[in-house]
Amino acid sequence: MLPMFSIVIPTFNSEATLHKCITSIITQTFGDYEIIIIDSVSTDNTLEISKGFNDPRIKILSEPDMGIYHAMNKGINLANGKWIYFLGSDDFIHSQDVLMLINNVASGTYQYVIYGNVMCDNVGPDGRIYDGIFSLEKLLRQNICHQSIFYKNEIFKKIGYYNIDYSINADWDFNLRCRSIFKFQYVDFVIAFFSSGGHSATGSDEFFFRNYLDNIAKYFFWQFYKKDFDRIIYKVLEEQLKEKHFGFAVGIFVQMIIFHPIIFVSNIKRKICSQL
Repeated sequence: MLPMFSIVIPTFNSEATLHKCITSIITQTFGDYEIIIIDSVSTDNTLEISKGFNDPRIKILSEPDMGIYHAMNKGINLANGKWIYFLGSDDFIHSQDVLMLINNVASGTYQYVIYGNVMCDNVGPDGRIYDGIFSLEKLLRQNICHQSIFYKNEIFKKIGYYNIDYSINADWDFNLRCRSIFKFQYVDFVIAFFSSGGHSATGSDEFFFRNYLDNIAKYFFWQFYKKDFDRIIYKVLEEQLKEKHFGFAVGIFVQMIIFHPIIFVSNIKRKICSQL
């Protein structure tokens, strides 16, 4: 019988944090899962720690990869669970009942994506909650933390895997692709504790932002003809101009003219009138 959850953990020299990460899973009150360790040939005790749990639910693959998203794609290929969840090796599940709560929701939903919150360690002594319900407008501005998302396994067969050309924001790109086709279901509790010193904090992903508008136009093509969607894009345009991200803003400007010039003009008129 296939497990309910496949929990994928990419690792590389993770000996300092991996034990706590895995412990947060095996102490869950819900036990119908598999843990898939995708290791990038660690040179420390990462593999020994993984094997030391002596748990048949833990599977280990250690071989070279082309980055964290390539490792996550490998995990998808190995996953047998009905739902797939990605956890960083320096993160951990927030409480012992999380998988039970998600199972209760997953067993009764028709949605392909379930997401909640994470606790971040980068604000205040006790961290902060990130980040509530994501409307489409919010998702266009910022990403849902992947440590807070459970994906139905077949979603990857429907829309593809992570784009490994995006070194930091491939999960954001994937979530935008998902949102263009599927509805997301939000659960109002903390899924995991997220370490802000991980992969996403190490640099920028210029290639992702260079392709951002082209991808939005491709993923949400039919929605560009909807009035509300144009207003969302217009708001993003205003924000980018305020932040002096002129290249990004010009791209949005061109898309607005191409896809819905009437709404574009009405927005400009409304903006001018508001200043009078």
